[in-house]
Amino acid sequence: MNVSYRKLFEILKKKDISKSQLKEVLDLSSATLAKLSKNEQVSMTTLIAICNYLNCQPGDIMELEHKIDKDTLLYRLKEEKKAKLKGSIYHQTQIKLAYNSNHIEGSRLTEDQTRYIYETNTIGLEKEPASIDDIMETINHFQCFDYMIDCANNTLDEEFIKTTHKILKTNTSDSRLPWFNVGEYKSRRNMVADRQTTPPGKVKKEMDKLLNEYLGKQNISFDDILDFHVKFERIHPFQDGNGRTGRIIMFKECLKYNIIPLVTMFHFDMPQALEERGGWEKRESIDWFVNFAKVMYENFGDRVKYWLTINEQNVLILSGDIIGTTTLTGPEKYKSLYQQNHHMLVAQAKAMALCHEMLPGAKIGPAPNISLVYPASCKPEDVLAVQNYNAIRNWLYLDMAVYGVYNNLVWAYLEENDACPEFGEGDAEALKNGHPDFIGFNYYNTATVEASDGTEELDPGADQQTARGEAGVYRGYKNPNLPTTEFGWEIDPMGFRATIREMYSRYRLPMVVTENGLGAYDTLTEDGKVHDQYRIEYLRKHIEQIQLAITDGAEMMGYCPWSAIDLISTHEGMVKRYGFIYVDRDEFDLKTLDRYRKDSFYWYKKVISSNGEDLTD
Repeated sequence: MNVSYRKLFEILKKKDISKSQLKEVLDLSSATLAKLSKNEQVSMTTLIAICNYLNCQPGDIMELEHKIDKDTLLYRLKEEKKAKLKGSIYHQTQIKLAYNSNHIEGSRLTEDQTRYIYETNTIGLEKEPASIDDIMETINHFQCFDYMIDCANNTLDEEFIKTTHKILKTNTSDSRLPWFNVGEYKSRRNMVADRQTTPPGKVKKEMDKLLNEYLGKQNISFDDILDFHVKFERIHPFQDGNGRTGRIIMFKECLKYNIIPLVTMFHFDMPQALEERGGWEKRESIDWFVNFAKVMYENFGDRVKYWLTINEQNVLILSGDIIGTTTLTGPEKYKSLYQQNHHMLVAQAKAMALCHEMLPGAKIGPAPNISLVYPASCKPEDVLAVQNYNAIRNWLYLDMAVYGVYNNLVWAYLEENDACPEFGEGDAEALKNGHPDFIGFNYYNTATVEASDGTEELDPGADQQTARGEAGVYRGYKNPNLPTTEFGWEIDPMGFRATIREMYSRYRLPMVVTENGLGAYDTLTEDGKVHDQYRIEYLRKHIEQIQLAITDGAEMMGYCPWSAIDLISTHEGMVKRYGFIYVDRDEFDLKTLDRYRKDSFYWYKKVISSNGEDLTD
């Protein structure tokens, strides 16, 4: 870290105190004065003497600045800004952030119009007229972004917040209202939806409290930044422009603390245009995905160090009827699904090889949904059914990712069902060359099966966590030893440990849990609380089992709960909630979209800060 006394000299200028006067009054040596001028460290005794003389705190006269780290998004943005590089991350982020942030607030400018304004500094309108305010706030947002980049490493303070707002609202119709206070806190009450915000007379006090609370934290995490943003928006310190100002602040703090994501390249989201061309069924999908991976590596590879290829590929195949991977029935269904699966496997292998070629320091791995399968009894036929389902559900995907070959039991199953995929030229070699650095996996529960005699009717539409089967191969069985969620999924923390042990013994690669969580009917109380002790218990017991798995010798890289915020469930829509943060909306009613932190939010925040050591309530 470097020290900066920029603030000290700003105070001296405001108070009309020269450097020589400061030297004389405090009897500072010339060497000390030179150190201050050069932003070199001086003794704490000197700093306290200066603070006593100026009636301020050390944080008012100095700040710590990060040393230049070229391996950060901030460094790249600054360099590309300086070079005025077209098509760069800086270029695209300017446009995307301005468009989306303004669009949230009701701007009617399209992304193309936003891009046109940025790239040409002119207005390109075809049919619909555009609001002058929309245009001005778009231009101003570009300037806010530049200001934010320049100040990214500075300590977040009131001056930055007010200046950002001033830049954003300058030359808008609001700025011509005498009571609006551009760049200053609001003078009139305002509301968010139907909720009252902090009254004008209390804004200053609440903002000071919020800043002191935030800056008093030892290690700023993403949760801390999110918490600041929520509280900032609830205060709503400005007459208008709070959302955009708040998002600029969030972006600034993420850049400062170099928060780097774990990126999943594909999560049930084939672009519609490619889906209409045949999606994963088409062999061209391999090239589509590899080209996409190349673009990702080129644009984000300097900052993203951990990559996941395809989320829950096995669910896309096993639950194709639900996910939408297929609408076929009969033999054609299996042939189609496993040809799609083959294309995904080849695409994944090529993407992993390309990652190692383009990003030597990066790590990449698959992210299937993995859980062990138990036999319903100790009957030999039930054990054979377990082996069948384990191979079809789990080992097909991981054997291919790690070893580059089809699991033998799965291949026999495909031959029986006339569903063996066609290999294209070079496929076998590509599959052998795709080596993961780690295994990412989602875990929710285990499965239990018994033998199938091939005559029973099974539920082909069951999801991946409930009873399903394949006639003559295995039959789903409800485990009487396990409790279930409100949605019928069995809860098995010890099975989590068993799954980890089995995977590590089989593949000897480090692992990261990419999803683990509890979906439930959460209830929002009248005072804005969600008491989800059931979620805390679920997560606590699973994290405890990870810790035990580590004592078994398994190498665990990390744990990612599902999820930070309520989202649309693949199977049950909005009624099934997973997040630590409650979103006020229903299945078909957007309602207020307000956010409320559940009890689990505060619990998990403590878990993170203690690196999993403190799991108590």
